[in-house]
Parts: sequence; structure tokens; C-alpha cells
Amino acid sequence: MKRFFIFKKIILLLALIHYGTNGAYAIRTQPTSMIQGHAPKLNKIDFSFSGSGTKLTIGEKIQLEYNYQDEDGDTDDSANHIEWYATTSTGEKQLPATDITNTSAPDNSATATGKSTLTIPTSALGATGFKVKIIPTSLTGIPHIGEIITIDDITANPYGTSISVTDPVGFGDKLPSHIVPGIYASTDTGFTTNLIGNSASLQVNNKYIFKLFDNGQDITDRVNYTWYLEGKSATDGKTGAFNTRVKNTDYTVPANITATSITGSIDGAQGFSLAVDYE
Repeated sequence: MKRFFIFKKIILLLALIHYGTNGAYAIRTQPTSMIQGHAPKLNKIDFSFSGSGTKLTIGEKIQLEYNYQDEDGDTDDSANHIEWYATTSTGEKQLPATDITNTSAPDNSATATGKSTLTIPTSALGATGFKVKIIPTSLTGIPHIGEIITIDDITANPYGTSISVTDPVGFGDKLPSHIVPGIYASTDTGFTTNLIGNSASLQVNNKYIFKLFDNGQDITDRVNYTWYLEGKSATDGKTGAFNTRVKNTDYTVPANITATSITGSIDGAQGFSLAVDYE
């Protein structure tokens, strides 16, 4: 009987050891608060542009390049959270995303960079500067948004390289194909016949209108323009490009007395062509 009792105690002990090692009696604590990583950061931001000199022109490109860092290894999405603004005399306007291309940084290495490139649109014509707002952002992790960075003036960038431009945005030597200047007879109210490059002759005492179209949209009110008489006179051989001093309004070709004071020719305006300077 005693041996049988000892045998039962051994069996019980073995059973307890078996259940204990299989976790049947393990106790789990209540969970802590959630685990979170670190907010993404941009360590350096540089600007460059495709042109030269001190003037930005329509169609040129301004590039923003940044170095992305995330301590947890979360993937960059900052390039898709960059806003560009044009600064004008009346305030600032956000530029459309259709004029911006973005590339996020491929990794977290010190040399990996993300980019945002603005192709300067016609809507920025006359702008005196550009502003950029950047939200450091990761695709994964928490928090996935870092501290917002605002650069009010890309010519005075506290985070890296600036660009040195001082003149308002204007047109370059070569116009984008969607920008079309035109000179029209005042009677052509639908602006159907552009007299620039047209063989039709213009007439003394007739009024002409200058228009500037961007993809068919009238943007004439965004530029300053001046009328010129240029070419060669009808009979006395006077040549040149003569400033009529008529600005930002329609032009009526004057008769000889008035036109001679402009061209110095006895023919007045006859023989010359009309042209417009605009910026």
C-alpha cells in the first residue's frame, strides 16, 4: 500500500511538471501602451533652377532636393506633401499640382534624396518670389508626420542652398508653345485672324488690339506691353524699331504728321509694321 501511494505521488509530480512546461498555468500581464517610433525629419533642403542670371521665366524649372531621415526605417512619402506658392504684389497663390513632379527618397541613407520640381506656370507670371511648405511624411509607422517646414522665400533658405533671383517672373527668349501673342483688327471681335505673320496689310487710322493667350485663355492683363513701328519706310529708306510710347492699350495707326514724329520718316507709319514688346 505504501509503495502504491509513493507511485501516485510520483505520477502527480510528473503531471505537474508536464503542464507547467507547456504553459498551461502561465499568467500574462495587462498590455502596456502602444509602441511608437520617431517622426520623420528632413535634414537638408536645397534649391536650384534650370536657367541663368537673375530672372526666372515661364517654363523654367525650380528643383527642391531634400535628405530624408527616419530612425525607424519607415519609407519616405514627403515629396507628395510639398506645396509651392507664388508670391505676388497682391499676396500669394498656391500653384497647381499639374505643374509639379515629385520623387520620394529611396531609403534612409545619408546620400539618398527626394525631389520636387516646379515647372513655372503662366499663373506665376509677374511673381516676385516663391514659397514652399513641406510636411515630412512616412508611408508607415507612427507618428508618420513630422514638423512642418515653411520656407517663405527660396532666395533666403535657412535649410540649405538658395537660388539668387531678383527680377519678377517673365517670359524668356523662347515662348512655350501654349503661349500665343496676337495682333488683331479692332473689328475682329472674335479674335479669329492673328495679323502676326499674316500677309494682310494694316491701314493708317485703323485701330489694333494686342492679345496674349495661354491655351486659349486670355492673359493679356497679366503683362505690360508697348507698341512699336518697325521695319522700313515706304519711300525714304528710314529703318528701325520705333517706340510709339503707347502702353497697355489698343493702338490706332496715326496719319503722317503724328507718325513722322515717331519714325522720322516723311512716310509716317507707311511701310512699317506693327510689333509689340511685352513682359
